[in-house]
Amino acid sequence: MNTGELILNLVAKNPSWSNQEVADEVRRRNPTARTTAASVSSVKSRAKSRNSAGKSEAKNKLRARRKGSARYKSMAIGNAQNWLVRNLLGRRGSHEFTKKDWVYVRDETFGGRCAYCGKNGKLEMDHAIPINMEMMGEHHLGNLVPACSDCNSRKSDSSYSDFLADQPNRIEAIERHMKRYDYQPLSGNESVRILLKAAHRETGALADRFAGLMNELDGKPG
Repeated sequence: MNTGELILNLVAKNPSWSNQEVADEVRRRNPTARTTAASVSSVKSRAKSRNSAGKSEAKNKLRARRKGSARYKSMAIGNAQNWLVRNLLGRRGSHEFTKKDWVYVRDETFGGRCAYCGKNGKLEMDHAIPINMEMMGEHHLGNLVPACSDCNSRKSDSSYSDFLADQPNRIEAIERHMKRYDYQPLSGNESVRILLKAAHRETGALADRFAGLMNELDGKPG
C-alpha cells in the first residue's frame, strides 16, 4: 500500500481524525515518509475531486439519455474544459526553453535516469507537479523531469512529493532542480485558481450555447 492509499484508508476508518493526526499515524507506520497535514489535505482533496468528477459525469450521461442525445464514443465536454486548463497553465508566464535545454536536464541534471526510481533506458518527459486544475503545475523547465514509463504511469496525477513520500533524497533532488530554474509552484495562488475555474465553467457554457444554436439550424430542440 503506497502512502496515498494509506492516507485514504486511515481517513475512511477514522473520519474524526484531523489531517495532522493522519499524518502522524502515517509517519508512525512508515518512519521514512515525509507526510504532513498539508499533503494529507492534498490527497483527500484529489480523492474528493475524482469522486465529484465521477458523479458529475454520471449526471451528464443521465441527462443526455433523458434528452435522447447520448452518443456512443462522443467527446465529453469535460475533455475540452480540461484541455483548456492545461493549455492556459502551459502558456503561463514568459519562461522559454528549447529541446537542448530539456536534453540537458534529462542527461546531465538527472544523469539519464528516471527521477523517481533511478532506472536508465527510455525516458519520458513528465511534469513533477501535474498540469491540472487541482495541482496547477506548469510547462516550465523547472517542473519537467525524466521518468520511465512505469513510474510515469503509476504517478499519474499525483504530485512528485506524494508519489515519492518515502524517498526524501529523490524529493530533494527534484526540488533542487526546481530551484535552479526558479520554478515557483502555484499551489497557493488562489487568484490563478479562480481564473482557471472561471475558464472551465465558461468553456462548458460556450459549448452548450453553440450546440444549441447548431441544433436550431437543423430545426432540432437544443
